[in-house]
Amino acid sequence: MPLWSFDDLVSRIRSEYVEMPGLWLTADQATRLWGLDPNQCKELLQVLIAQDFLTVRADGKYGRAGEGQPVAGTARMQRRDLP
Repeated sequence: MPLWSFDDLVSRIRSEYVEMPGLWLTADQATRLWGLDPNQCKELLQVLIAQDFLTVRADGKYGRAGEGQPVAGTARMQRRDLP
């Protein structure tokens, strides 16, 4: 198994979240998914929160910041707008 630098791990986790929209994981799930030490994984998740890339919900799951939130200025399509 290759040794990853801290920055490489941050990039790897970012890539996973970009490649899998809607991904929400607990710290324990993330630890298992990426095969990391639990403390290291929590530190990585906190770095990504500090970078405003991730957010943590009340249920303890980490996901992309703003994902699932309405984008300001976007209009909702009404049924009458459908062909």
